[in-house]
Amino acid sequence: MAERASVERERGREQRAAGEQRGPQREDRTERAKPRTAGDLAQPYKISRPAISRHLRVLREAGIAKAEVRGREWWYTIDTAALEDMEKWLGDVRLMWRDALQSLKDYVEDQDG
Repeated sequence: MAERASVERERGREQRAAGEQRGPQREDRTERAKPRTAGDLAQPYKISRPAISRHLRVLREAGIAKAEVRGREWWYTIDTAALEDMEKWLGDVRLMWRDALQSLKDYVEDQDG
């Protein structure tokens, strides 16, 4: 019982720390949400335009990016709400695995002792 309370306290600390880290990321995410072309998105990286277009297609199909054709160019917008949902889900999965691995470690140590 005390071990479970310890895990819950640790989970709370991690979630608070993650929330504190999100401040600047949220501002950056707002900047990322502005419409951009595939070329603009590829510019800071060493990646070809066809490769970035493939990545953007995957993001569109996942509902994370939206595309709009303006003239000859495709303009992409990132759905920040979808990113936040994904980030929350990944955080939950991370905590689940941490707890499961800790339980496994505790079990193995009990068997050895």
